Amino acid sequence: MAENVKIFLFENNPDTIKIIESGLTDYQHIVVTSSNAASGLKAIQKNPPDIVIANFDFPDLSGIELIKKINESGKKIPVILFGSRSENNASKSIRHGAVEYWAKPLFAKEMKKRINSIRNTILAPKAPAEKPEVKANKEKAAKEEVPTEKTVSEKAAAGKKAPAEKELQDKDFTGISANIGIFAREKKELEGLLKITSALNLSGDTKISLNHLTDLAAEIMDCEAASIMLINEREKALEFVVATGEKKHRLDTIKVPMGEGIAGWVAINGKPQIVNDTKSDKRFTGKVDQESGFVSKKILAVPMFLDSEIIGVLEVINTKDNRDFNEKDLQGIMAMADRVAVVISATKKIQNQQNFYIQTTNIIVKAIEKKDMYAEGHAWKVAEYCHKVSTIMNFSKNDKDDLHFGALMHDIGKLVLPSYIFNKRMLSERDKDLIMQHPVQGAKLLEPITLWKSIVPYVLYHHEAWDGSGYPLGKSGNSIPLGARIISLAEAFSIMRASSSYKKQMTLKDTILEIMRASGKQFDPEVVEVFIGVLEKENRPA
Repeated sequence: MAENVKIFLFENNPDTIKIIESGLTDYQHIVVTSSNAASGLKAIQKNPPDIVIANFDFPDLSGIELIKKINESGKKIPVILFGSRSENNASKSIRHGAVEYWAKPLFAKEMKKRINSIRNTILAPKAPAEKPEVKANKEKAAKEEVPTEKTVSEKAAAGKKAPAEKELQDKDFTGISANIGIFAREKKELEGLLKITSALNLSGDTKISLNHLTDLAAEIMDCEAASIMLINEREKALEFVVATGEKKHRLDTIKVPMGEGIAGWVAINGKPQIVNDTKSDKRFTGKVDQESGFVSKKILAVPMFLDSEIIGVLEVINTKDNRDFNEKDLQGIMAMADRVAVVISATKKIQNQQNFYIQTTNIIVKAIEKKDMYAEGHAWKVAEYCHKVSTIMNFSKNDKDDLHFGALMHDIGKLVLPSYIFNKRMLSERDKDLIMQHPVQGAKLLEPITLWKSIVPYVLYHHEAWDGSGYPLGKSGNSIPLGARIISLAEAFSIMRASSSYKKQMTLKDTILEIMRASGKQFDPEVVEVFIGVLEKENRPA
């Protein structure tokens, strides 16, 4: 394939268009942009690109709907969706057929790396493999004398069934049977790939998604077992991540040294291997069989690549009908390996973002605690009660996560205020006015950062009151985001119950009475009801 890749972009934001166009054209890729879904789809139909990149929230037609339209048109074009940092969006994108989901902000170097990876894997041309039965027939024909049409006709005219004619008929029948078998397997593989696409669910445990893939690999290949092994760089070994089959639970603790056995050889050399008789293959050690109790007779193992590096091995073992693995099987399992790599790649990106998110949040919370001597442990207590309330109120996982981080960061605005204010027992009116600015200051700090945009309303409005008497904007009722209403109550409870606070610690009973008195005034009555239910459950006698 040529170095440059033809890319069609669906986007209407001029700034994003500029970032993607300049970022990719700098690397010699060709980018054509459309801000209209209908005209863009027509252009794709007329002149198909190598890759489509689309905004997940494209206004004319969502990214998910665009994938559906492209698939319905019969064009097999890899689609990349991009949008805000959202595990839910990433999950939906992959599940509906996107090859990747890019979280904003977008960087030219990273985009180039991902495009190159897709070009070298999904777009890389594969030479069509010669069917085994065709190859066998050719070899046989080379060794035998093929009868002429005249010889066959003369013998048939003599009233005798020509052996050569019968042989040709048998060959035809065998070829038809083989083709039927191939069509059946292709249909099964296609159905399996559709299942795989719907099985990818990054919002749950990655292991569940990988389990789906190994189950499907075994089912499609009609094999006794399948497994995914990932390279542990530290230990220089392959580790079983997921496996199917009767003995799968025994594989959890087994490690295969790099270079050892069929899988170890594949991991080192990066080349797929078909072994239809393990006993005759010198690389086969049988150690995994000894430890697991499984008997491996036939193995098809392929490497898995991520950014052109080998990350592991996908293998299927023992065909149920004892047929030999062939090139067609190899193509099918390599396609699955690509999809496994997509799951792992997307998961790693999300995990890296989440780890960065969590660690950065922890650092900020500690900085707030260091500045305010009365705040130690406060943010964590607020987050804990917010989680309990959101669980009872049936928040989605994404909304729970936003509320959790909003609760931890609700006082971030204090970082830009003078330190002396927070360590005084008695506050002047000027001090109080300054402190009342911390929600606005916090929102200003977080607004430019994509990772935290979703929690900005919680930080800005967590001191608003149900009756409109709060600050900084005097919002009231349902115009205050629900998450901010929950943080408001959880924070008030934490302050009233804290022994290190600038206010005298209140008993649990007095705290509950105070919250009930403020219901419908400072606090949302519905949130109060749920919150008190949480407290009653926690303090109910055993």
